[in-house]
Amino acid sequence: MKKSIRNIVVVGLTISSLTFSSSFSVLAASNPITSILSQAAQTAQNIQDQIKKIVTLLDINNLVLKGIINQNTATAITAYMTKIATQKAEIDKLISMTDSQKITYIIGKLVSNKIITQDQATAIATALSQNNTSDVIGKLCLSTLVSKGVITQKTSDAITVYVAKMVTQKAEIDKLKSMTDTQKITYIIGKLVSDKIITQSQATAIATALK
Repeated sequence: MKKSIRNIVVVGLTISSLTFSSSFSVLAASNPITSILSQAAQTAQNIQDQIKKIVTLLDINNLVLKGIINQNTATAITAYMTKIATQKAEIDKLISMTDSQKITYIIGKLVSNKIITQDQATAIATALSQNNTSDVIGKLCLSTLVSKGVITQKTSDAITVYVAKMVTQKAEIDKLKSMTDTQKITYIIGKLVSDKIITQSQATAIATALK
């Protein structure tokens, strides 16, 4: 009899434990605090992603290698970016910006907070523009097109000047950043034709050579 009672008690406690555990799981899933913590974790991740993206866009290590800024300034910029990561208002602004706008905004903030000088800001902007030019020129493979006789050196130089001017225009940069490499080439070739840098026949020959 005692053994039966003990078994009933054990079974009863087990059922109660399972019921409590199940109820706790349901409560945890519907608990607003759990939801808030989950949202906070996602927000923190978004902030980290934004900061990482800006640091990548600035290409700080390359700026040091080119002598545009020194290592102390690079460290100061990184520290400032870490500080911005704690300011919700700043992050909200950055999230709504294009990559080009992010760079312009951050460089302006670095100047106003005396992290860099205006001369350094200009040099950084120029360097980043040159990076964009090199990227586009690289995709067009101009030296190869010249060596194959698809275009002349004079046309190649004209294309280089045109692209260098093009990548200083925010609207153009924003368009290019959202394109694949193939789309960039098609878009630029179209622009070169419409602005009479090359003829339609040359455009066709370039497109064929780059396939």
